[in-house]
Amino acid sequence: MVSIESKQLPAGSSEALVGVYIANDMDLSGLVIPLRYVALDSNAYMSESWDLTVQGRLSAWAEPGASYTVSEFYTEKHYSAFDWRGVACEQDSTGLTWSTPSDTFDFVSPDASVLMIIGINPPVLEAGDDGIPGSGTPSIELIFGIGNVLGSMEIDTVCISPANRLAFVDEFYEPVQGVDFLKSTIEICCACDCHADPQCDGVYNVFDVVKISQVVNQGYPEPADPNPCCPYKKTDVDCDGDTDQTDLDKMGAVCFQYADPDTTFCRPCE
Repeated sequence: MVSIESKQLPAGSSEALVGVYIANDMDLSGLVIPLRYVALDSNAYMSESWDLTVQGRLSAWAEPGASYTVSEFYTEKHYSAFDWRGVACEQDSTGLTWSTPSDTFDFVSPDASVLMIIGINPPVLEAGDDGIPGSGTPSIELIFGIGNVLGSMEIDTVCISPANRLAFVDEFYEPVQGVDFLKSTIEICCACDCHADPQCDGVYNVFDVVKISQVVNQGYPEPADPNPCCPYKKTDVDCDGDTDQTDLDKMGAVCFQYADPDTTFCRPCE
């Protein structure tokens, strides 16, 4: 079985992560995972770059956490015709083809890609299970930007001939089709519970100043907002993507000089 993680992602994120979870009851010498990406709401879609990381159980095939370029692991293709839940998926030949001439994402819905591994020294992936999407460790992690339009998009499999359809490749290099697939729904959202309030107590005070100072002056990690839809860290009060001295100065001005927080801090979802 192949399962794509469903999750909420903050609008405008430059590096969203979505896990591809694999469960296989036999040793595999390869994988073929064609995916199609489509906006369910107008313009609620991916943006910027697209990449992936191989990890978890697949790290036996490659260095853990290694990142792969287009030529090494996957191909990006538009498609002109497709069937992703119909009878053609069960047939030997769908008669559907990759479109031309474009061979890369244009980040306009829909797009498609084929993730493929064929190992020289099998098994590429020993029998096992990545676990439940969102709580286990995915073998593959998709990495892409998210646009600023709120709504939903979907990642599903797609049937394309001649050979680019969802399949496992057994240890004898024979394709095993009929693999179960769980599609993903991505909600593109924007909402923050504790932005510009790193203490997360509903007031601006010295504790917020201390937490921002720890990030700026002591190398503490930037604390994430508890709401997964928030596009900025709690300490990034000016929404420039980084917690720095400017954020510390702004928080100090609000706490100690009575500056108006409505005009001093940014509005992350406006």
